[in-house]
Amino acid sequence: MKRLILLALVLSLTATGCIQFKAAYTKAFESPIGVNAKSFVDGVKEKDWPKVYDSALRLQVQYAVLVGSQTVEEEYGTPCAQALAAYFDDPDMGSVVILRDSPLIGWVEMAGPLNNITGITIGRVIHAGAIDTGLKIPHEIAHVQQYAQVGDTFPVQYLSTLLTLGSRGYYESFFEQLARGHDAAFIAEYGGICESPKLNPALA
Repeated sequence: MKRLILLALVLSLTATGCIQFKAAYTKAFESPIGVNAKSFVDGVKEKDWPKVYDSALRLQVQYAVLVGSQTVEEEYGTPCAQALAAYFDDPDMGSVVILRDSPLIGWVEMAGPLNNITGITIGRVIHAGAIDTGLKIPHEIAHVQQYAQVGDTFPVQYLSTLLTLGSRGYYESFFEQLARGHDAAFIAEYGGICESPKLNPALA
């Protein structure tokens, strides 16, 4: 009798555990990250590269938010976000996420000839170093706009210009020249409104 009761208890606990696991599993895949992860995998299976690209960019944003990253508006203040929105004619520029202390910076520096990289923009996430490394927000936001305008072929076009131009690629790339031009024009119009919060007295 005791064995039957013990067996029933074990089966009951096992069934409860399976139900809870299934519920957690279902909840995970119904979450925004789960939905985009599934979309990414489906895109790879279907060889639907625009779908893979879009899902990867969304997952990147969700990861950055998950680890506690701040948006441009949160880190640099509302005046900066409003100035960027006006200059780039896009009200959502303040919601671009800045992933500080991103390992991507170190990986790129180790892999290539560039040193002292302050930011690398992928989609709507700016991968950056520490807060006092001189990140040029208008320059990086210009790359955000380029991603939006060019679409899923932007990474290929950007990298192809770097490879074609060799060691001069970064400095002579059309996309980089355009970003540097926007940075200079933005500063000429709005001054240092988008400097780091540590350096901007208005946000101290």
